[in-house]
Amino acid sequence: MRKIMVCSFFLAIMVTACRDLFEKDIHDKQVEVISPRDGVTATEGEVALLWNRVESAQEYHITIVSPDFERASRVVADTIIPDSLARYSLTVELTPGIFQWNIRARNSAYETRHNILDLYIEELPMPEEKDEN
Repeated sequence: MRKIMVCSFFLAIMVTACRDLFEKDIHDKQVEVISPRDGVTATEGEVALLWNRVESAQEYHITIVSPDFERASRVVADTIIPDSLARYSLTVELTPGIFQWNIRARNSAYETRHNILDLYIEELPMPEEKDEN
């Protein structure tokens, strides 16, 4: 019985170590953001976050906070998007304020560098009243 336990233990270690050999190292890569770019100002409502696929990634971890990661008083989103989707995007509803968002790709052994971007959301402009003179 003890021999089986020892063999099982070493087999588990070998399987875990082999995963690092078979997974592509993506730790030196960064997710390429399509939209919104760093420092963009948008109007309140739905905002689509778009990015390009990272080869060998299995999922994308996206976090949105306000006002920034150092002083986050509100976490707007903290979600995982699987790589199996045909389109790499996440749509969120944002109210006026200052935000930072972060995206990184992950596989079972590695994750890319953080990609932190600033995002500013303004109120929708009020419609102009017509002058009836």
